[in-house]
Amino acid sequence: MFDCPKEPFANVEWRIRCRDKALADKGFREAFWQCCMDDPLFFFNAVLWVYEPRSKLKTKPFVTWNHQDPVILKMDATLDEAMEIEHPISLTVPKSRAQGATYIYLGVFIRRALKEPGFAAGLVTRNEELVDSRTDADAVMYKLAWMLDRLPKWMLPEGYARNSTEHTIALPNGSVFSGYAATGDVARGGRKTVFAFDEPGSEEFVQANKDYKVMSSVGHVSNCVAEGALVVTERGPVAIEEVTSHDRVWDGNMWVSQDGCVYKGQ
Repeated sequence: MFDCPKEPFANVEWRIRCRDKALADKGFREAFWQCCMDDPLFFFNAVLWVYEPRSKLKTKPFVTWNHQDPVILKMDATLDEAMEIEHPISLTVPKSRAQGATYIYLGVFIRRALKEPGFAAGLVTRNEELVDSRTDADAVMYKLAWMLDRLPKWMLPEGYARNSTEHTIALPNGSVFSGYAATGDVARGGRKTVFAFDEPGSEEFVQANKDYKVMSSVGHVSNCVAEGALVVTERGPVAIEEVTSHDRVWDGNMWVSQDGCVYKGQ
């Protein structure tokens, strides 16, 4: 229905025309909204922006590269599948520097948050300084707010509520984004639709077993351990379904007591 150009300057001119028409024509606005909700690639190329500090032009339309498109579609399809089967699915995205990975998963989540009232995303990054900031463009919650601020105003007419103390951003439809540093306290606040781990392979993430601690914390509200998976106990490797409350297990740093496995379904 809409022919969205991918040449950057033509894209900006097209966006301006669409913005003006959407403000004046309710039917056009509703059709444009539906296209954004139906097609994640259209949403990215039609309304999202990206910040590139190394470029002369710092703010650019998010015109996706060909190799980014399948990543966006896979992320979105994985969310669909997980909600359809009502069971968590893990998705790992290998990347190199300067691929816009954070902006990509934030864009995927923003669209879902607009589309699905009550969508809840946990955004996990490697230290407290990178979770939230009003001035640091590297902080994940800063990037999220920056992207929301640049959506067409009619798309988010009531704006959003940001709590920098609690590291949350809430949309009027009940969707919420929560930021976390990589500690064992991730997800203590409750369940989420999805968790994103930013650069979990970085040296800082891996040091002191932050990666293990984060995954263990999130496991209580999202992922399960499949039957037959081996757990390291003081009596040796034991299948998860055979672990009892009498076993002490290795948490990456020490032997710890626990309450035994809890069955969470097929």
